Amino acid sequence: MPTAPDTIALIMPRAEMDPHGTLRFATGIYGAAFEAIGRRTELFELSALDAGMIEALRSPRIEAVFSDGGWIHATQVAFGDTSGPARSLGDLVGKPSIVLISDSPYNDWMDPILGRGRANQTTVFIDPDFAAQWGRWADEVGAHQTYVPACPDLGAAPPESERSIGILVVASTRPPDFHRARALGRLTGDGVARLFDSLAEACLADGLRPFSAICDEALRSLDLRLDHKSLAARFLLCSVEQFVRNRRRLIMLERLADHPITLVGGGTIPRLHPDSRVMEPMPYPRLVECYRRARCVVVSPPYSGAITERLIHPMAAGAVVVAPPTSLGDRVLGRDRLYVTARADLADLCACLDRALDPVSRKDMADAALAEARRRFSPVATVRRFLGEPDG
Repeated sequence: MPTAPDTIALIMPRAEMDPHGTLRFATGIYGAAFEAIGRRTELFELSALDAGMIEALRSPRIEAVFSDGGWIHATQVAFGDTSGPARSLGDLVGKPSIVLISDSPYNDWMDPILGRGRANQTTVFIDPDFAAQWGRWADEVGAHQTYVPACPDLGAAPPESERSIGILVVASTRPPDFHRARALGRLTGDGVARLFDSLAEACLADGLRPFSAICDEALRSLDLRLDHKSLAARFLLCSVEQFVRNRRRLIMLERLADHPITLVGGGTIPRLHPDSRVMEPMPYPRLVECYRRARCVVVSPPYSGAITERLIHPMAAGAVVVAPPTSLGDRVLGRDRLYVTARADLADLCACLDRALDPVSRKDMADAALAEARRRFSPVATVRRFLGEPDG
C-alpha cells in the first residue's frame, strides 16, 4: 500500500448485495477513520456504476480502493473497446486495494472475488483459517491479514434503566438438513455422504479447530481425496459450513427455550418461551440500537477462528455478551473476562445467563468490555493496520 494515499475510494456495494446495510455501515466507520488519520475519501456507489465513475476510479487522484466484501471484483464491466471480454472492476481500475472478506472462501459467490491473488491487494480475512482455505484453490499473491471489526463510536452507554431488552439474540436459521440434502442431491460419487457427515460431526464436536485441519483429518481417516480447485468440492465444503452454522444456531435457540428472549431473525424458529418476541431482520443501524437497549446478547459465532461484529458491537453498546469461545477470541479477549464464555455446545447456557444478568457481575463485565472494545478495536487503529502503519 502507498504510504500516503491522496484519496481512498470507498466502494459501496449494490443494495441487493447488502440487504441490511451491514457493509455500508462498516464502510462508513472505516471511511471516517481514514479521514481521521489524514486520508481523503470518496464514495463510489456500485449501483450507479457508469463510464464516468470508471474514469474517476482510474484517475490519478485515487491512490487506493477499499471494498468491504470485495464486491469491486464481483462487478464485471466492459470498458473502452466493448468488443473485448468483461473484466473485474477492481482489475480494470488497477489501483492498490484493501479487500475485507468476512465469508468463507468456499462460498459460491467468492469465486469472482477471490478467483486469483493480486499483487497490489491486501486481503484481510475475518478468520485466520480463511487464508489457508483460499490458498487451496487459488494462487496466494499479495498481502494477507486477519481483522477484527472496528467498533463504532456509540457514545455513552445507556444506563440500566433504559435497557428494556433482557436477552437479545440475532440469528436467522434454515433447516440444517436442507444444506445436506442439497449437497448430496447435486454431488455424486463414492464417499460424498460419508465425508459430509464426518466433517459436520467433527465441527460440531470441536468449535475451536480450524475447518481446514478438520477437513484434512477427515479425508485421511476416510482415505478420500478432494480437488479443492473444483467448484463441486468447494460447494460440498460450503454446504458443510452452512449445515454446521445453522445447527449451532438452532442448538442455541433450543437451549434458550425456557427464557423469554427478543429474537431478531427469520427462517426456522424452534419452540420459544411464550413471552419471547420475534422481530424481522432489520437495517444494521437499527440493530445497533437494539444492542444499546439490551442487557445481554447471546451469540453463536459463525466461524471457529473469528471475532465478529456480533461479539464486538454489543460490547461497544454496553451489553454483556454470552458466547462460546473462538480461537482468535481466546487469544485476544480471553475467557470469562470480557464476555461470559459458554461451552461449545452451550450446555451451560442457563448458568451463563444467570451470571450475565446478575446486576453486579453484569456491570463489571460490561464496563470492562466497553473500555477494551473502544481501546483495542478502535476504527483508527484498525485502518492503520490495514495500511501497514504503526498504531499512533
